Amino acid sequence: MRTIIGGWLTALMVLATLAPAQAQLQRDVATIGTGSPVGVYFIAGNALCRAVAKAEADAKREGRVFPMRCLSAPSAGSADNLARIASGDLTFGIVQSDSQYHATRGDTPEAIKPNEKLRAVLALHPEPIQLVVGKDSGI
Repeated sequence: MRTIIGGWLTALMVLATLAPAQAQLQRDVATIGTGSPVGVYFIAGNALCRAVAKAEADAKREGRVFPMRCLSAPSAGSADNLARIASGDLTFGIVQSDSQYHATRGDTPEAIKPNEKLRAVLALHPEPIQLVVGKDSGI
């Protein structure tokens, strides 16, 4: 989990350095769309924001201004996060990789407009799957 949080924190800091100077003075807020408040993505998003808050507190103790704040936002899941990223309501969103793939191609079955600008920042965790079907299924 520390590696994952470290990856997100690094990504947020890189984005903060790429922001215009004026935005850095205003301290951008990175809003992360997560998932249901009872789900693991919500927990992961909150853990990430706690890590950013710790880095911010450390910077303050050292007399520095941390360039970004973090806000974790509950959501209805991947499709909701993709739509809210496209609308500018979210900076980041935790989404399943297949949903991102289809959204970038514009062939997603959900009612999400295509977004070729989506980029993966990191994988939260691998999700291997094994399907088992009957012998007569034709698959």
